[in-house]
Amino acid sequence: QQFSIIMDPRVETPEYALQQQFDLSMTCYNGEKQMTDILHDIHSLQAQVKNIQAKAKGDEAQSLKDFSAKLLLFENTGMGTGTKGFRSLFNSFASLQGILQGADMQPTTQCTKQVQITRNQFMVMFKEWKDFRDGIPALNKKLKGAGLAILKI
Repeated sequence: QQFSIIMDPRVETPEYALQQQFDLSMTCYNGEKQMTDILHDIHSLQAQVKNIQAKAKGDEAQSLKDFSAKLLLFENTGMGTGTKGFRSLFNSFASLQGILQGADMQPTTQCTKQVQITRNQFMVMFKEWKDFRDGIPALNKKLKGAGLAILKI
């Protein structure tokens, strides 16, 4: 049996506006998904650091303390002036997606602009996160040299 899907006749929003709504919603969804993965990695690394710190001494203990402090910055406040941490960016995307999905109408210019701003902030933070993660092998070398467990991501 065949069936057809048709637009609700009560919706008067043009197709291009609904496409814009969809595209912005997908930007928010993908941002939330990426941040969920990053926040999971941050929490995993924090747990590993906590376990290793109990056995670390001296320079290795300080390196782990500094590493843990940077993880907290990435999660909560961001790495620079005026930036947001991944948790705040996640919340921004979730709020924007709620606004976008609240009605079948063209997104406001304010909402459209805020999605782009949040996406740009995420891209800056993601690059910083990637650079930070690239430093993990050097820390692992130091930990291994001291007979400690290494960090796994």
